[in-house]
Amino acid sequence: MAKAENASGARRMRILIVDDSSLIRLYCRDVLERAGFEVEQAINGIEAMEKVFGSEFDMLILDVNMPGMDGLSLLRALRESEHQAASIPALVMTTEAG
Repeated sequence: MAKAENASGARRMRILIVDDSSLIRLYCRDVLERAGFEVEQAINGIEAMEKVFGSEFDMLILDVNMPGMDGLSLLRALRESEHQAASIPALVMTTEAG
Protein backbone atom coordinates (compact mmCIF):
# COMPACT_ATOMS: atom_id res chain seq x y z
CA MET A 1 0.00 0.00 0.00
CA ALA A 2 1.37 3.39 -0.98
CA LYS A 3 1.83 5.95 1.75
CA ALA A 4 -0.23 9.11 1.39
CA GLU A 5 1.74 12.32 1.25
CA ASN A 6 0.82 15.91 1.98
CA ALA A 7 1.56 18.88 -0.31
CA SER A 8 5.15 19.13 0.94
CA GLY A 9 5.80 15.46 0.12
CA ALA A 10 5.95 14.36 3.76
CA ARG A 11 4.05 11.25 4.81
CA ARG A 12 0.65 12.10 6.27
CA MET A 13 -0.12 10.68 9.70
CA ARG A 14 -2.56 7.76 9.55
CA ILE A 15 -5.37 7.54 12.08
CA LEU A 16 -7.81 4.67 12.58
CA ILE A 17 -11.24 5.66 13.90
CA VAL A 18 -13.08 2.79 15.59
CA ASP A 19 -16.73 3.47 16.39
CA ASP A 20 -19.99 1.64 15.76
CA SER A 21 -21.73 4.95 15.03
CA SER A 22 -21.47 5.89 11.36
CA LEU A 23 -22.28 9.50 12.27
CA ILE A 24 -19.36 9.74 14.74
CA ARG A 25 -16.99 8.08 12.26
CA LEU A 26 -18.07 10.47 9.50
CA TYR A 27 -17.68 13.55 11.69
CA CYS A 28 -14.25 12.50 12.99
CA ARG A 29 -13.09 11.57 9.49
CA ASP A 30 -14.17 14.91 8.03
CA VAL A 31 -12.45 16.93 10.75
CA LEU A 32 -9.23 14.89 10.59
CA GLU A 33 -9.00 14.82 6.80
CA ARG A 34 -9.45 18.59 6.65
CA ALA A 35 -6.55 18.82 9.11
CA GLY A 36 -4.38 16.79 6.72
CA PHE A 37 -4.53 13.31 8.24
CA GLU A 38 -5.09 10.08 6.34
CA VAL A 39 -8.05 8.33 7.97
CA GLU A 40 -9.34 4.77 7.97
CA GLN A 41 -12.39 3.47 9.79
CA ALA A 42 -13.57 0.32 11.54
CA ILE A 43 -16.99 -0.41 13.01
CA ASN A 44 -15.80 -2.52 15.97
CA GLY A 45 -12.74 -3.83 17.73
CA ILE A 46 -12.55 -7.03 15.73
CA GLU A 47 -12.41 -5.17 12.39
CA ALA A 48 -9.94 -2.70 13.91
CA MET A 49 -7.64 -5.49 15.10
CA GLU A 50 -7.47 -6.87 11.54
CA LYS A 51 -6.67 -3.41 10.15
CA VAL A 52 -4.05 -2.64 12.80
CA PHE A 53 -2.23 -5.94 12.27
CA GLY A 54 -2.39 -5.48 8.49
CA SER A 55 -1.21 -1.88 8.23
CA GLU A 56 0.61 0.90 10.06
CA PHE A 57 -1.20 3.61 12.01
CA ASP A 58 0.14 6.58 13.94
CA MET A 59 -2.88 6.89 16.24
CA LEU A 60 -6.12 5.15 17.16
CA ILE A 61 -9.39 6.80 18.17
CA LEU A 62 -11.49 4.21 19.99
CA ASP A 63 -15.10 4.21 21.18
CA VAL A 64 -15.51 2.68 24.63
CA ASN A 65 -18.92 1.11 24.01
CA MET A 66 -19.25 -1.10 20.92
CA PRO A 67 -20.81 -4.50 20.34
CA GLY A 68 -18.43 -7.43 20.10
CA MET A 69 -14.99 -6.17 21.04
CA ASP A 70 -15.22 -2.71 22.62
CA GLY A 71 -12.51 -0.06 22.58
CA LEU A 72 -11.03 -0.94 25.96
CA SER A 73 -10.83 -4.64 25.09
CA LEU A 74 -9.16 -3.77 21.81
CA LEU A 75 -6.66 -1.51 23.53
CA ARG A 76 -5.91 -4.18 26.14
CA ALA A 77 -5.35 -6.81 23.43
CA LEU A 78 -3.05 -4.49 21.48
CA ARG A 79 -1.01 -3.56 24.56
CA GLU A 80 -0.55 -7.24 25.42
CA SER A 81 0.52 -8.19 21.89
CA GLU A 82 4.08 -8.53 20.66
CA HIS A 83 3.11 -6.59 17.52
CA GLN A 84 4.33 -3.05 16.81
CA ALA A 85 0.71 -1.99 17.40
CA ALA A 86 1.32 -2.38 21.14
CA SER A 87 2.79 1.12 21.22
CA ILE A 88 0.36 3.05 19.02
CA PRO A 89 -1.03 6.10 20.89
CA ALA A 90 -4.77 5.83 21.47
CA LEU A 91 -7.52 8.27 22.32
CA VAL A 92 -10.46 6.55 24.00
CA MET A 93 -13.82 8.32 23.83
CA THR A 94 -17.50 7.76 24.38
CA THR A 95 -20.65 9.66 23.54
CA GLU A 96 -24.05 9.76 25.16
CA ALA A 97 -27.21 9.54 23.12
CA GLY A 98 -29.82 12.19 23.70
